[in-house]
Amino acid sequence: MNTLHTQAILTSMVRYGEAEAIVRVLTQFDGRMTLFCRSAFKPSKKRGSMVQVPARGSLAYRPNPHGMSRLLEIDLGLYTPRISTCLRGFALASYACELVEVLVPELEPHEDIFALLDTFLARCADEEMSTESIRRFEYDLLDACGLLSEAESSETDLARMAAIFVAHLKQHKPGPLKSLAFFKQISGASKTNGGFQASGVLVDYRHEAAAGHDR
Repeated sequence: MNTLHTQAILTSMVRYGEAEAIVRVLTQFDGRMTLFCRSAFKPSKKRGSMVQVPARGSLAYRPNPHGMSRLLEIDLGLYTPRISTCLRGFALASYACELVEVLVPELEPHEDIFALLDTFLARCADEEMSTESIRRFEYDLLDACGLLSEAESSETDLARMAAIFVAHLKQHKPGPLKSLAFFKQISGASKTNGGFQASGVLVDYRHEAAAGHDR
């Protein structure tokens, strides 16, 4: 099989054996896919950067119609280094990537979703994200996935948007999100912990959903 090159966002990674990893990515034109990567946890002259997530960059992979495609090369760049230097931004970026994995099917082209996630991750790396910005991303993601009804797509109230989002999310993933639990954990960090100051931007969804239904 020929080697293919693409722009991609690495959304998650699972260790496989001693040095290998299973990497999930969202590509710019071909949608989500899962790739096998050898020696993922050390830099390679052939592959380039050490694999890390969340991350944005260019990659080369070899498709395998009978099994898992293989990640051959990766060149991480743009905002990737800045994400890893901000604990809160890293948590929000991980949360956004997990939402994409939950809501977006594999191997379906979604150029608009790639652009949406790309923009959100860049903002996580460079600015303080407000509650409204996070709610807008969640809602825009539902809309891009074609999950909102005509009435829902015109909603502007943040509490109602949160309630609608939770309802759709529970249909796809009844259990809790791993990244949301991580964010709640670091939200208890002290101001002196790496310069991180908890702001409680990611609120308890059960509370927001109840508030939205009461309206």
